[in-house]
Amino acid sequence: MQQQYDIIIIGAGMVGTTLALALSSKGFRLALVEKQPYPEFDPLSTPDLRVSALSQASIRILKHVGAWPHILAMRACPYNEMAVWEQLAGHKLSISGNRLNKTLFSAKQAKLSELGYIIENYIIQRALHLVVQKQTTLDLFCPAHIEQFILEKQNPIVQLSDQTQLTANLLVGADGASSAVRQAANIGIVQSDYEQHAFVITVALQDGPQQHITWQAFTPTGPLAFLPLPRVNGKNYASLVWYNHPETIEQLKQLNSNQLLRTIQQSFPEELPALEQIVATGSFPLTKRHTRTYSSHNTVLIGDAAHTINPLAGQGANLGFMDAAVLADSIINEQFNFTTTSISRLLSIYEKRRRPDNTRMMHIMDMFYYLFSNNKTPLKLIRNTGLTLANLARPFHKPVIKYASGLSHQLPASFQ
Repeated sequence: MQQQYDIIIIGAGMVGTTLALALSSKGFRLALVEKQPYPEFDPLSTPDLRVSALSQASIRILKHVGAWPHILAMRACPYNEMAVWEQLAGHKLSISGNRLNKTLFSAKQAKLSELGYIIENYIIQRALHLVVQKQTTLDLFCPAHIEQFILEKQNPIVQLSDQTQLTANLLVGADGASSAVRQAANIGIVQSDYEQHAFVITVALQDGPQQHITWQAFTPTGPLAFLPLPRVNGKNYASLVWYNHPETIEQLKQLNSNQLLRTIQQSFPEELPALEQIVATGSFPLTKRHTRTYSSHNTVLIGDAAHTINPLAGQGANLGFMDAAVLADSIINEQFNFTTTSISRLLSIYEKRRRPDNTRMMHIMDMFYYLFSNNKTPLKLIRNTGLTLANLARPFHKPVIKYASGLSHQLPASFQ
């Protein structure tokens, strides 16, 4: 049985589902294909290990597609301060106990109620899928196993394991860093590994006020990061990210919970709130990927399928949401005109609008990585002088905050 659509989207994660909702609201006929069912929300469950720091721009996109109220009805943690400094061995640059080299950004400086939100990925996905259920022009195939892609014909065909055939004018790969769509379309990729892994640790905090600051303390072997998480059943939680060499991360993974707790308390800066227990851990290598092109014929990539960056500033999800918004806007502007020429034109426009921003963010993350991940005295002097001056240069905080929170990013016309 073959089913005809305007667009097929492979991957019903945060980015793919956002694109589907943006287009279905305009009357496009869509198929959304996902191999794994999403979990139900349990308000008493401890926070999930996978979280995203959403910018104001991403929040506006989620509001546009109708998911934001559902997220707030579940749980999310706003943060209104963001700090960066270098952790100096044995001492710190300070006056009256305050770090001179700590640059602190606050929402008040930009007259915002918050800089952004820390939200569990599955909650964002769950909220989006609650909106999907109300769409009449959007068919969700989940769980669905893809048997093959047939892309050599004019219209892409997706063959499912139950013998259902989906065909459309356009195929979108939103299926993550190991994208099957990218491989089927023979889209090349440039990839390089950083000399660090990330160890993610969800912790329960001892009794105290809800944290609303996220910070990173740079060390020669990688940053130590703190992200506040929502309060659950009267208990505060946080996500810690420990960046370090692969062999060090492997040693940390071998520790039992009590040993790991003590090691964290000894290694993280004094700004770390008092910890109560380890809730969950996970690790992954840091890899930079960027496809040579975002599209091939009638196939296009968005989100992690097209690019992955160093996660130290938490911008991966935000780049993906903007991909979805720009691609949706490019398609909407074609007004259902899915000729070969118009598809080629809209995919070219999409890439011209997104590749420069994605590349720029990659370069910024690389700059931080190579500037801070070393113990070279000249660079140490430069970076700590820079952090100190940045902290003192208050007038320059507002434009930095606007960029980091996504407020300087112009949303596409169809999302305003």
